[in-house]
Amino acid sequence: MRTSIQFNINGQDFHLNNPDPELSLAFYLRQTVGLIGCKIGCEEGTCGSCTVVIAEYSHPRPIYKAINACLFPMYQADGKFIITVEGIGNKSKIHEIQKRLAHGHGTQCGFCSPGFVMSMYALLMETQWNPSIEQIHQAIKGNLCRCTGYRPIFEAFYTFAKDGCCKGQDPQLPREDVAFPLLDKTQNLIFPASLVEYIPKSGLLIESERVSVAVPSSIEEFDEILQQYREQNEKSIVKFVSSGIITRFAAFYKPTVREQWICTARIPEYRKVEVDHEYLTIGSGLSLRELYENVTAYCDPEISQAFRRMFRNYSSHQVFNAASWAGALCGKAVGDIEVLCRALDVDIHMKLTGQTVTLSSTSDYEELKKMISEGYLIEKMSLPRHLNGRMFAGKFGERPGPDTTVINYALVVSGSQIISDSRLIISDRTTVIKLTKLQSAMKDK
Repeated sequence: MRTSIQFNINGQDFHLNNPDPELSLAFYLRQTVGLIGCKIGCEEGTCGSCTVVIAEYSHPRPIYKAINACLFPMYQADGKFIITVEGIGNKSKIHEIQKRLAHGHGTQCGFCSPGFVMSMYALLMETQWNPSIEQIHQAIKGNLCRCTGYRPIFEAFYTFAKDGCCKGQDPQLPREDVAFPLLDKTQNLIFPASLVEYIPKSGLLIESERVSVAVPSSIEEFDEILQQYREQNEKSIVKFVSSGIITRFAAFYKPTVREQWICTARIPEYRKVEVDHEYLTIGSGLSLRELYENVTAYCDPEISQAFRRMFRNYSSHQVFNAASWAGALCGKAVGDIEVLCRALDVDIHMKLTGQTVTLSSTSDYEELKKMISEGYLIEKMSLPRHLNGRMFAGKFGERPGPDTTVINYALVVSGSQIISDSRLIISDRTTVIKLTKLQSAMKDK
């Protein structure tokens, strides 16, 4: 297996040999490359000051997304195009996003400004420079500002919205006409040719004193690596990761034995999406964003709208782009994914050294977390595409928007005028409960 990675930052190619598995992209950008526009604030994906844009080529065009560099492990930058606030604009003028933010009085101390700019840049690239107000709100909900009160930031960014800015044309407004220059798309960095057809021929293996990480490129490589790890040291701790948050939290404890991580993000079989008449099957290597996009594309509106209502208040856009749905499902926190899975009677497919097990929502999901600790790996989920009834879902936190959950719920009811069947799942900070007695009381009502 190879030990080096290749990536591009702001148009410049980089090759890095054996990066520290616990090194985050934010620290590499600041300490090694000197790009200090990427700030380090909370280091847990909350403040958004470390936001950068990651692009990866997916035929026929690159896919751009904003991520938290403080949570993004350096080894996952392999094959990626990384854009920081220093890379937008050109030598003669700043980017139009920066200009409008400044002219709109959207910055004071300036610590959060690069993160806001890069979140907006990612949105413009995603929407082909034609976002809506709702998309702007969702894109920057993961960026915090302690100074401005947000209003001038929102108003500056509304000028990019197709449905959001009157541009001073209302005759009742006592002001001069406001004209915004057309966006110069030639200012955008071109996706590097060196990464367009970049397909590593083998997996990646990197090591440090505390941790080793293997990034297999096939299921066969995965099985071989897992077997080697277990044969080398029965006391070693083997963890499966497909997003980067474990890298952040690993720095706060000293394991008594060497940890060995296996990253499944590069295994093609775990990034597959399969669609048949009844079910949508999603690989475990896909992100929450990719899960939501596929549910929206292939499932009934009742299902996709329930996912939308739940995910609207799910963390930040940056975390949504990077975190895997499998990690969210089996994490320690009681998550929104489990509520949706139970309500929809989703099947979770898991494997251990060739043995495949399927868990449904009728199973105790605590069994899933126990199986994860025993070395089982989530391979995929199968959820129904069609619903003979209605679905409702919601997430309520301590404050409006993304915040710590107070209560989540998901309800599926079957029948037209009379309820023939139902599944009602709620969760608080600690437990997920199926309201069996209430379901029985609702029947035939």
